[in-house]
Amino acid sequence: MGSGRDIALRTFRRFHPDRLAALIALVMLGGDWRRWGVGVTKVDDVPIHCAFNFLREWDAGRAWCAALQHARTWKQTMSAQALVEKAPWPYIFKDDLVEGSGLTPLCLAVDMGLSPTYLQPFLTNGATIDAPSRDKSTPLTIGARKGFTATVSFLLAAGANPNTATLTRATPLILASRYGHADAVALLLAAGADTTRAESGGMTAILWASRAGHLVAVTHLITWGTSVHTATREGDTPLLFASMRGHALVVAALLAAGADPNTRSNAGTTSLILACHGPHADCARLLLDAGADPCTADNAGTTPVIVACQSGSTAILSMLVAAGVHLSGAQGGAALFMAAMNAQVDTVRALLEIGVDVASRVLVPGRSRAGAERPLFGAVYGGSPEIVQALVDAGADVRGPSGEEALRTARYFCRRDVEKVLRLAGAGGELDGEWSE
Repeated sequence: MGSGRDIALRTFRRFHPDRLAALIALVMLGGDWRRWGVGVTKVDDVPIHCAFNFLREWDAGRAWCAALQHARTWKQTMSAQALVEKAPWPYIFKDDLVEGSGLTPLCLAVDMGLSPTYLQPFLTNGATIDAPSRDKSTPLTIGARKGFTATVSFLLAAGANPNTATLTRATPLILASRYGHADAVALLLAAGADTTRAESGGMTAILWASRAGHLVAVTHLITWGTSVHTATREGDTPLLFASMRGHALVVAALLAAGADPNTRSNAGTTSLILACHGPHADCARLLLDAGADPCTADNAGTTPVIVACQSGSTAILSMLVAAGVHLSGAQGGAALFMAAMNAQVDTVRALLEIGVDVASRVLVPGRSRAGAERPLFGAVYGGSPEIVQALVDAGADVRGPSGEEALRTARYFCRRDVEKVLRLAGAGGELDGEWSE
């Protein structure tokens, strides 16, 4: 019998393309024609019979809209163009939602990426340029989200409102900025798009662009006067987002525009702490050069150096020490503990070379319930025999009660290699009866 597409093509050869019924049949049967349940026996009559059923039961307009939706579903751009060229315009529901899509016919056409040449007939025949879809998306919203620059330019020139919003309060500018469509951002800004609008989650255009690292979009927004100090309800600023994601060029642009390198979120987090967490050494360097405080702690007591050691960045550690961070006492002990617990061998060695005290007992941020702990226990938790050996060589006490406790902890976590290092160093003199290979 042949596939639905073969059937449609054979029938399309029999009927001239300017026949609307044959055209609709071709589009509708371009996918799986059987799902329409057409019950006829003569193969060559299937497409045209199906099309005339649409024309009789719905009318030309509804049949045409259904075919356009089908073309969108199956990504049949050329079929959609042909449908627009031969549309029965007086009968099309201009702004009604197309069944099965939740979009207006114009929104469908924009969503498919049809050029302005094929969008103009919709407006000429009475379509409303800002007619919303089910989620309140307009043609301009869809074009901006997908980055169709020519479409955005055409719709704005035709009078589209640049500040319409979806159900989530996302505007065309927010969507274009979020997805990095810099040319669309420039067009919307020139048309008067509001840069201060925020979607329901509190994100504005510059916040999304900074978070995603879209430098050109950020530059356009700054040029048009967008504030670099805007923040979400949690206190996150564009600089915080860019530092967290490691977008060094965006960080530089925001700092040049006046962003404060010491701004804190509601949790007390700074851009430098987030850059250290990456770790993003290039962002950390930019922030320190701009005057970021290398010693500021967040609300939990975490400092940049602790985060840098946790992340294992010796480059950032060197920057922080050069910027004036002191690693004597509890600060150095906490940094060494976190580096050891996260098995950061190079960072542990760098801290030992600096002279951090391996015998210090510290309250590590985020582990206050465990009480004061020594770096040796961080190494046992991390399971690195190499770090345990380095701490022992640096003078960590393993012969007294601390060594016995460390050995018990290693056994509890099944750190067999760590157990051996501790035993060879003299730990667990009272536990000989408990030792087993």
